[in-house]
Formats: sequence, structure tokens, C-alpha cells
Amino acid sequence: GERVVDLVGATSIPEARAAIAALDVLVVNDSALMHVAGTTDTPTIAVFGPTDPRTLCPRRPGVQAVWHPAAPTPCYDDLTGAVRACVAPCCMARVTVDEVEALALRLLAEGAGRAVPGAGGRVTSP
Repeated sequence: GERVVDLVGATSIPEARAAIAALDVLVVNDSALMHVAGTTDTPTIAVFGPTDPRTLCPRRPGVQAVWHPAAPTPCYDDLTGAVRACVAPCCMARVTVDEVEALALRLLAEGAGRAVPGAGGRVTSP
């Protein structure tokens, strides 16, 4: 059956890596744990807001970035990489639950719970 376990603040980095490695699929935002997931074989969906996954997303088979940036992005400076306070998360609002769920189900079906050949580095964008 389906299980959700909340490990927020309850693990060290090595423990978090072990937990991620045991998953069938991981949905994660652009964060340190996304990079930790990049060191495993776990199929990973990395959801990006204003930052660019073409430069920041782990590059290995089984990692899929979802990214629908606003143009221009009001809270991210493409030139310097500076992130400003975001008052209207327009980039994240463009990512839908249905899109991420469909991608997760595809990764599970194609990879039988392990790395999906050919999925590395792809970016879903409008």
C-alpha cells in the first residue's frame, strides 16, 4: 500500500541518502536533498521554481526536472544567481500535481522502481 513517512529534521545527510536510496521514486524541490538524491539510483523528479535546472539539476539517468519559469522571473537574477524574496511564486504555481503525478507513475512503470535509462537531464518546460 501507499505510505508517507515524514523525516523532516529527523536524519543526518547519510541517513537521508539511505532513505532516498530505498525509495521507488522521489519528488523533491531544488534543494540539498535533490543533490543527495543525485548520488543514488532512485528515480527522482526535481521540481524547480525560478532557478534553472539546465545548470543546477543532477545529471544522471532517472532524474527528471520539472520547470515552468516565468519570463522574466521576478525573484531570480539570471546573471548573478541572486534569489530575492518571492512574493508571488508564479513559477511554482505553473507546476501541477497532475503533471508531477503522471511523471512519477511513468518513472515507476518504465523503471520498475530503479533508474530509467534516457531520463537523465531532461527538463519539462512550456
